[in-house]
Amino acid sequence: MTGRAQTASLTKEAFRKEVCSTLPVHMRCADLFVDTRVASNFSSANVSASDLVYDSVSGDLKDTTTYEPGLPGDIVVMRLMYQSSVISGPLGFDLSNMQGDRRLLIATSIFKNETY
Repeated sequence: MTGRAQTASLTKEAFRKEVCSTLPVHMRCADLFVDTRVASNFSSANVSASDLVYDSVSGDLKDTTTYEPGLPGDIVVMRLMYQSSVISGPLGFDLSNMQGDRRLLIATSIFKNETY
């Protein structure tokens, strides 16, 4: 939002490492995907998970993420996706939505970059 990533010329991987440094200790950076995309306006911003691609054999999420932090005044959609392990509950209660007893958690934020 403030142009720190752009003015520091952070690459996709460097930006991801910055995000990983804020994860709680029980979360693994290897399970985190960061996707940033510029949108033409707020109403056309794509926030669905329909563009996520899974490996048909392992069931893992493929890294098809984009890194477009935008320019001053751009509208940016940022999605953080985390493959979390889950434990099945009693009576077959299951929160997993991925293979291997995992659940995909997605946090989405849409913002307009400040001028910097």
